[in-house]
Amino acid sequence: IIVYVPTTGIGQDRRQIRRDQRLLRDLYREGRSHREELSVSQISQQPLLLSNELPTAETTVTVYATTVAPPQLRIAATTMTVVALDGVVGQILLLREDRVLNPSDRTYAGDERGVSLRLPVPDRTLDAGGVSEEGSFSLEGGQLAVYVPLRPGGTTVVTRYLVGYDSGEDSYRMRATTSLPADRIELHVPESFVGSVRALDESSRGDAIAIEDDRLIVIERAGGLVPGASAVAELRGLSGRSAPNPLTERTGAIAGAALALVALIVGFAAIHVGGRRNDGISG
Repeated sequence: IIVYVPTTGIGQDRRQIRRDQRLLRDLYREGRSHREELSVSQISQQPLLLSNELPTAETTVTVYATTVAPPQLRIAATTMTVVALDGVVGQILLLREDRVLNPSDRTYAGDERGVSLRLPVPDRTLDAGGVSEEGSFSLEGGQLAVYVPLRPGGTTVVTRYLVGYDSGEDSYRMRATTSLPADRIELHVPESFVGSVRALDESSRGDAIAIEDDRLIVIERAGGLVPGASAVAELRGLSGRSAPNPLTERTGAIAGAALALVALIVGFAAIHVGGRRNDGISG
């Protein structure tokens, strides 16, 4: 039996287990519906195992007060990665990860509409959304509204963007823009996807990252970035570059890539966060 439980010994009574689960679920819903009062951070990253030999277990539930007054948020790192390319229809799928830092002791539950973050979308965005178990996303004009609570410490916000490009020009200007003060922005492009990548404006070329049989070309911008600052790169030679990507070996490849996005998030997050740097914030 694998269950998540609050901070009490639950004994062998399954009815008590169910009551504890309902209690915790109600507490979570209360926190979401009354944002000024509290929010449950998370029950546990690890499941608690129960058996006849181990009939009791304990864990810790962290409960934060919430606020609708925005704290002094900043972004430790933004990474935007090309994860799929369809040269037939002229579309690219981009994955963006923002490590948002909340220095306060309260969970920021968003404004009066519940929007906690607004992210400027890339050039030529056709569709946008995000990946979250406890929030939602809405494309509003040139911004993606994020309805995800930002807890004390760090929260990683993962969003995805479907963009178009002119197949005749065979190029795309990739841009990631911060809406908060930020420390670093990086653009990652698989080398096999493009003929060339050129850093534009105040961006510069960084060290490439080796991944299996490919490399990620890195374009970066760092150091005290203000809201509105961007990392920009020009991608050229996109036509005929679909074949090396297993997600783009057929028509409708972008749709297939979207279905595989969760797996890609796990893999790329391990590379970006674990392999390159640590911002010093756990969460």
